[in-house]
Amino acid sequence: MDLIKSKIKSGINYFVRQRKVAMFHPGRCGSTVLANMLNAHKEFFWWGEPFENQMRQNRSLKKEETVRIIKDSEAMAISKIYGFETKYPIGMHLSRHCLNMTIPDYVNFLKEFAYDSFILLNRKNHLKRVISMQRGRSSGIWHTMNASRKIDKVHINPMNFEVGLDINMTLVDYFRKLDIQREQVLNSLGNCSLLNLDYEADVSDSPMVGYRKICEFMGVVPLKPDIKLKKTNPFPASELVSNFEEVAQCLDNTPYAWMLYE
Repeated sequence: MDLIKSKIKSGINYFVRQRKVAMFHPGRCGSTVLANMLNAHKEFFWWGEPFENQMRQNRSLKKEETVRIIKDSEAMAISKIYGFETKYPIGMHLSRHCLNMTIPDYVNFLKEFAYDSFILLNRKNHLKRVISMQRGRSSGIWHTMNASRKIDKVHINPMNFEVGLDINMTLVDYFRKLDIQREQVLNSLGNCSLLNLDYEADVSDSPMVGYRKICEFMGVVPLKPDIKLKKTNPFPASELVSNFEEVAQCLDNTPYAWMLYE
């Protein structure tokens, strides 16, 4: 029965669906709050991260498996606009533990399936993102609907940080890699319809800013959705990291030193 329903929805979407959009982001950058807001819009169906569960299985997907996951996700609902997300950093969805593709190969792969619009959501402060990652790992709490309160500090190993499955590196090397990979995404999407968003400017203070930009980018009238999720770590890094001085020593005299104090 589920297969029949899926085929029916796919058939209807063949006539109804007008655009498909793929979002790239590093994770812990406000994508979930934006996804929830978009899903409240009648024109959108936003499926989040269809490869997240696959990554936890710790194996490379075959191409036909990747195709099936994308097609199944697209057929989950009838909508004019469909969107989903991919985490591009090392150790995430594109790694050998999941899709096992380079950024350019993956972009070309999506183009084959008529993805004609792309969003790149960035978070400039890599350190705050790393703290959010470590906080989630330690507490199991990745999202909250309650106003944040003081929390137990997390410990970050600046010389051997776990960036993904079986991948560890120094914070400085990781931050450099993130910058390089973001440029790879930008270069790979150079000739595509692309919307650039920054967590700090478009999500952190008011997710409505990013939401409106996405709606305008996709050619729909923005509504006024409820913003249910709250920040999980709205505190300075010095109040969140138990070994802050050790982390500061690692980042001092690097291009990333500013991240310690913003």
